Amino acid sequence: MKAIIINKYGLADELKMSEVPIPAVKPNEVLVKNYYSSINPIDYKVRAGQMKLLTGSKFPKILGIESAGIIEQVGANVTSFKKGDRVMVMPGLKFGTYAEYVSIPEKAVFRLPDHVTLQQGATLTLAASTAYNGLYLIGKIKERYEVLINGAYGGVGGIAVQLAKLAEAKVTGVCSTENVKNVKALQADTVIDYTKQDVYTLGKQFDIIFDTVGKFDIRKVKTILKKGGVYITTSPSFKVILMMLWNIFSSKKVKIVWNNPKKADVNFLANLVAEHRLKIIIDREYTLEELPEAQTYSETGKAKGKILIKI
Repeated sequence: MKAIIINKYGLADELKMSEVPIPAVKPNEVLVKNYYSSINPIDYKVRAGQMKLLTGSKFPKILGIESAGIIEQVGANVTSFKKGDRVMVMPGLKFGTYAEYVSIPEKAVFRLPDHVTLQQGATLTLAASTAYNGLYLIGKIKERYEVLINGAYGGVGGIAVQLAKLAEAKVTGVCSTENVKNVKALQADTVIDYTKQDVYTLGKQFDIIFDTVGKFDIRKVKTILKKGGVYITTSPSFKVILMMLWNIFSSKKVKIVWNNPKKADVNFLANLVAEHRLKIIIDREYTLEELPEAQTYSETGKAKGKILIKI
């Protein structure tokens, strides 16, 4: 099968097209023919060697952390799926979705509803689930909560704005000048162009601050957080981890959102898409051969929504 591999950590040009064997299927696994994968920041961070303590030094590696496709084969112990099922998969740190096929444990496979496209499905197990986990599981979002979302038109942020509005919260989105109209179209109550206005001068505080791009100054962010509020970030920097020690003493909490999607939550998100209540924002689509270019674009931090890889 065709796959994009790396033989060492480094820049995007380390991503090479290669022919590799189709993976064998273990008794608790399914073999999925991938149709679409997507780009996530973790992909290029792993490629660059920023997570080598977790990913090790064994090469070659096939990266890619989520995809959507059709089951080609099921293992002997698999009971929830059959050949021909449309599914979404997220192999976690096992990776492997930048390839024509991936073999993956049944527990990491999610059914794709009929009215959700494969393109949409390739975005739901990581970006959309991260937005859901941050707002609902960590933030415990409620009606009329004041919610600030930084990176409000990115892969996670664009979903977070919509989910917060569905929860009937009051949403302030922070984005670049070119995305102001886009975030307004997602029904954000207030939109802040960070190139023109400092969020610390708004004169208001928030119940939830969801920093989907990890750019806020953790030392200043508590000044705009309500008592009992929570700052949630997708970027576990040293400063963030250090500030989390203050959670013991302060009612203003600092938390990191880790994505561990549950089937019920992914099903909930997929059904929102099927009902046209949640819009999946697609910026660009690349072929598998164009993956180096796609990752390079993702690293600019200027993507509007998700970047898809057609396999």
